[in-house]
Amino acid sequence: MSHGSILAFLVLVIFATACTPSLNYLNVRSSFTHDALKAAPVGFMPLTTIKAFEDGDLAEMENALASEFHNELETLPLMASGEVRTLLDAAVLDNLLGQFKTSKAIKPAELDGLAPLRERGLRFVAFTRVENHFVTQNQRDYTETRGSGKDQKKVDMVETSSTARMSASMVVYDLNDKTMAWEGNHEVGLTETRTVEREKNSALVDVVKSVTKTQQQFTYPDPPRPGKIFTAILEAFYKNFPQED
Repeated sequence: MSHGSILAFLVLVIFATACTPSLNYLNVRSSFTHDALKAAPVGFMPLTTIKAFEDGDLAEMENALASEFHNELETLPLMASGEVRTLLDAAVLDNLLGQFKTSKAIKPAELDGLAPLRERGLRFVAFTRVENHFVTQNQRDYTETRGSGKDQKKVDMVETSSTARMSASMVVYDLNDKTMAWEGNHEVGLTETRTVEREKNSALVDVVKSVTKTQQQFTYPDPPRPGKIFTAILEAFYKNFPQED
């Protein structure tokens, strides 16, 4: 390989590495390869959550399991959670999801309950758990300079922000030998901001407004939707799945 070819290859490797998000935790078995994924559909179990969510948000997040997988790994086959539900006995499904929600692990013997999925040609099955979700709000005061020369003036501004953070884990099991094939954990925080100009009053007016509780009120923007944050987590997960050479 020529010096130029080696340099081009190294640049490509560095670029590919830079595009792969770093997860909080990642464990991948050598048998979990792109070729293995390509040979059989990946099945997605219904989403489990430790935190409570509105039904609409929960449905959006569960739908993202398959849709984001397709966005990132579009050539690979999959079975969405809706179809998985129809193939499994309800009691078996509830037991598996309850077990994963509680301990983030499935006992090998319990994976026998996924036999209907194996009969449909699945080898890998992904369990996902949302572990944390919380919102924080902040207010920041600052001065903005507007105009220039004689027209220049300083304006007091207030920025309010709402930040939502979420963490989730995904574990993929290999039904061939009932072992963990891939495991990852990731956290994402997204922020919405709102900026307004602070009212300019005299000191006396400020005192009166304080006493009468009529001071200028600063509202916070709605935080990013849970589905948007969860999709960002899934994007990071799937970018860390085995990629085609």
